[in-house]
Amino acid sequence: MRTRRFVRLLPTLMIVGGVVFDGFTPPEFTAIPLFTAAPLIRLPR
Repeated sequence: MRTRRFVRLLPTLMIVGGVVFDGFTPPEFTAIPLFTAAPLIRLPR
């Protein structure tokens, strides 16, 4: 059950991590791969 909970939170964590990454890195680096992958790993309910 703990793993399933983590997997369900992973898209949210990736989006939050992407926002933080985007905010603290130079413009040459982007978090677009995180934003693109987040919806793809969401589990159907």
